[in-house]
Amino acid sequence: MLRTRCDLALLLGALSALGCDGKPGAAAPTSEPTQGECQGDYDDFEPGMSKLAEPAGVAIELLVAEPSPPVVRDDNTWTLKLNDAEGAPLLGAELLVSPYMPKHQHGSAEVLVRELGEGEYRLSRIELIMPGVWEIPISVTPLDGESSETEFRLCIAEQ
Repeated sequence: MLRTRCDLALLLGALSALGCDGKPGAAAPTSEPTQGECQGDYDDFEPGMSKLAEPAGVAIELLVAEPSPPVVRDDNTWTLKLNDAEGAPLLGAELLVSPYMPKHQHGSAEVLVRELGEGEYRLSRIELIMPGVWEIPISVTPLDGESSETEFRLCIAEQ
């Protein structure tokens, strides 16, 4: 007998894993998000997407995501290009990146940041441990010390 909504969710999840003929594994895998994984507002992922970090007007462009699109339970790596408000490459900035899953109110492991030069920064080991909407807030503090913030908000689908 089903006693809670969680019991129902578990039953529905188990049934959805079955194919049309009722045999496990018959359903084709998909990378498309399901309605249950991603609800609310999120950015459509695409290489080259950009955000403006305020208040200093730092432009942050996602040059490369490996893998692309980002995936669950893998070490995702991003290369970002940062430009100041005048369009010049932002050198020597300190970046703080803290992935967070609002639906479940948890984050993931620390993201390592390495400056590559010419305003490019590599973010490595972006661990997105489960499917759903992830907020990837980025705090940028240039050498002059004025911090700016923005976030990428992405739906990460089950593989």
